[in-house]
Amino acid sequence: MKRRYLRWSLLPALLFACGMSLFATAQDPAEAAPAAETDAPVVAPAETPLLDIIQKFLDDDHWHYERIEDRTALRMAFKGDNGEWTVVIRTKEDSQRAIFYSLLSETVPADQRALAGEYLHRANFGLPIGCFELDYDDGEVRFRTSLDTEGAPLSAAQVKTYLYINVSTCDLYLGGLKRVLSGAVTPENAIREIEGDPVNP
Repeated sequence: MKRRYLRWSLLPALLFACGMSLFATAQDPAEAAPAAETDAPVVAPAETPLLDIIQKFLDDDHWHYERIEDRTALRMAFKGDNGEWTVVIRTKEDSQRAIFYSLLSETVPADQRALAGEYLHRANFGLPIGCFELDYDDGEVRFRTSLDTEGAPLSAAQVKTYLYINVSTCDLYLGGLKRVLSGAVTPENAIREIEGDPVNP
């Protein structure tokens, strides 16, 4: 129960940190849209494709992105405090679902996947939104958040929340993953350091 309370308390810090990180993806910080425009609870009509709503938000928020050919998906680069990776946003228009992925650029070597798996499982425990995934076949690591909008229109505020939480959570735990794989710290102690729990010497 302690871990769950701790994780919810991290959310304000995650959103604040992500808001600062997003300037790295903007065309020019000085040209960034005012917060009131980005945060405004503008809701599009239900018949508007989800991808169109997401693209409008990204345009207003000055993200650089590209459309993935033959798919209802967008791809962009992101740079955080602990590394750089690719962000992919997919929509499933038939089921009205938007899925946000942070795809790490480096894969985990086969002999370290068990160690990475332990760290990512510990990171997942108690997360209120999203989860880390590790492909044991090829070592790919990604963080996923998803939003089911069936029955209600998608708003710019929802897109912002799920995108910001996605990249900020990935950045928060990426540094720990790197330290674990380098042998500098155990998975357990890495999570304690990130979440503010004391680490016994």
